[in-house]
Amino acid sequence: MTMPPPARSPAPAGTAQPRFPDAAPPAPAGVRRARLVIGSISPFKVLRTVFLVCVALGAATVIALVLLWLILTGTGLIGQFDAFLSALIGAPGGTPVDLQHTISVGQVAAFATALAVVNTVLLTTLSTLAAVLYNACAKLVGGIGATLTDG
Repeated sequence: MTMPPPARSPAPAGTAQPRFPDAAPPAPAGVRRARLVIGSISPFKVLRTVFLVCVALGAATVIALVLLWLILTGTGLIGQFDAFLSALIGAPGGTPVDLQHTISVGQVAAFATALAVVNTVLLTTLSTLAAVLYNACAKLVGGIGATLTDG
């Protein structure tokens, strides 16, 4: 017949019972650190990423400007702006300024598309150039260092 293990005194309130009472206590939790250095950036990956982001922003720009124009013409604000411009720069008895009939939704969409294309080309080119310049500087000074800590 086997004897049961001796009874242990209960742990004080607020402390957890160890799962394996005979095991060694865990090492004190220290702060772990990892030092990372960004040594180079792939210009082609920058080119692809920035191009896709700019295309998405360009589509949002075209949609936003067309919707803004439709809302402004639908609420009559363009007509009020026409009357303001006619009073400001129009000659008495002359032809009034009529932006609502001069500028169409198609022209607004074409302007927004041209703006988006120029924005895409410029930002893609400048971002790729920035990646190339970063790589040149990183070779000289070692890149940007970052320290990640746990806790």
